[in-house]
Order: sequence, then C-alpha cells, then structure tokens
Amino acid sequence: MRRLLVLVLLLGPMLILAACASTGHRAGRVGTAYTPRSPGYGWSGACDQPSNARQAARINAASIDSLPVSPFGRTEIGWRTYAALTAQEVGVRCSPDTAGFAEALGRWKSAHGLAYDGTMDDKALSLLKGAWQEKRPFLMGRVRREPCPPPPPIEALEQIKPSESHYGKPILVRPEVLAAYRAMAAAARRDLPEITADPMLMTIFSGYRSPEYDAAMCATNGGCNGVARAGSCSAHRTGAALDIVLGNAPGARVDTASDANRRYLSQTRLYQWLVWNAPRYGFVNYPFEPWHWEYVAAAAYSTTSPQPARRTAR
Repeated sequence: MRRLLVLVLLLGPMLILAACASTGHRAGRVGTAYTPRSPGYGWSGACDQPSNARQAARINAASIDSLPVSPFGRTEIGWRTYAALTAQEVGVRCSPDTAGFAEALGRWKSAHGLAYDGTMDDKALSLLKGAWQEKRPFLMGRVRREPCPPPPPIEALEQIKPSESHYGKPILVRPEVLAAYRAMAAAARRDLPEITADPMLMTIFSGYRSPEYDAAMCATNGGCNGVARAGSCSAHRTGAALDIVLGNAPGARVDTASDANRRYLSQTRLYQWLVWNAPRYGFVNYPFEPWHWEYVAAAAYSTTSPQPARRTAR
C-alpha cells in the first residue's frame, strides 16, 4: 500500500502536466487559430483585474465579433482582426475579453482624448489605426504627398534562397531587409515549433516589385485607388516590404483580403508572435493585411510600444 501511495505521489504531477499539455495549441495544416484566452496574448489570472473593468471586459467580449467598424473604408463586423495589434499598442498581454485588457485600453483612450471606459468603439479603432499607420514611413510620405520614392537598382537587391520563398519563386529584397528577416525567422522558428512542421510558414511570397509590375497588377486586379496604393506607388517598389506566409483560412489563398481570411490570420500564433516581436527586428505591419510587413529602422521601434504623441479624437 505504501509503495502504491508513493507511486501515485510521483506520477500524479506528471499526469496533470500531460493533461494540461494535451489541451494546449496544436499546429494546424496552415496556421492554427487561437482560442480567446490563448498564450498568444500571454493571458494569466492577473488579467482578470481590476474588478471595476470587468463590465467593460464583458462588453468587449460581445463586441469583438459583432461591432460594425470601418477603419479601412469598408464595414467589417467585429474588431478581432485588430485585437493583437491593439493589445500591443496599449501595452498589455491580455486577451481582449479580460479586465486587464479593458483597463489598458481605457488608459490609452484617455491619453488620446477619448472617454476612459475601457471599451472598443469605432473612434478608438480609428485612433489606433492612426498610431499603427504612423509607424510606416513610406505611407507617411504618401500622406504628405511626397513624390513616390524611386525603386532601387536591381543590382543593389539580393535574391532570397528557395527555402525562404513561397514555393521557391525568385524574390528580390534589399540586403539589410533580408538579414533582418533571417534573424526574425530564426527566432520565430525557435519559439514556434509549428513553423518547422509546416515549411511554408514564415516564407516570403512577395518582396520587391517593380513599378511596371505593380501598375500591371493594379490594371488587372484593381484595388489600387487608395492613397497608400495609388497607381504603381507601392511599398513593395522600395525592396523593403515583405509579404510573409502566415497560413490561410480553408479555401483562401495566403493573400486573400476577405474579412474571414484576415481574421483567421490575425488569430494565428505566428501573426501574434510577429506583432510582439517583429518591431525589434525593424518590421511593422500594415494592419489591413496581416501578411504585409515593412522594414523600418530597427532602432526606431521596440516591443514595449512607447506611447505616441497625444492625439485628439477626430
């Protein structure tokens, strides 16, 4: 009997750990989505505090998949696609249905001239979009109506390895961008075993695109009428923008801009890892396209996401 008791005491913790591990994330075929309180936000019991923000947390939990928002000109239902970026911007590693998230969002809203109520709304999302977009120097030049930057000479670009490319297609990028990408990809593979299991994850499917190529794409596919993508002036012409494979929703391509695919990609472990870690390698995201990352000065951004200058609601 004593031996049996000892055996139970020794094996009990191991069995508990195994049971807990079995409920964790499992790598999917093309990027697995998170459950609401997943390790992607670093959720813990501390995120249930403060208690006075729990009502706001309940409102956010309901609105994340039901609130009509239009940060990029077309109406979307829910703001889940932007939840990870919001958590990073307001400086909290909590799931959007928690009091900790609501408290941090409330502080951020108050600092930017909105009501300190901890709930997401269209005005808050509009200001968040502004904060995200201001981190993209290429876009800010377009907003200021500066001339479109000339493309780099082809000889100044470097071709990525076939193993770094989506299905091995030839892709050119700036050498410093490629070096930063390689360091970032190596770190992602260390942290996320599913990338090793699926060799397509974290590969590049678009880098440098000539103005002529982009103009032809715009003429063929449309969708280039906005300020950021007017005519053939795309960030890809700089050789510093990368489209990275994060996976895809069932039936969608890796770059399908449907709300369903974008929402799916924003919930993958890889995207959420990039939101928190890509800035330290010099990359920032275009929020409407989870796969699109632009290289900026690595020293200019950090994962702590310092608060930008105060802006008022508009």
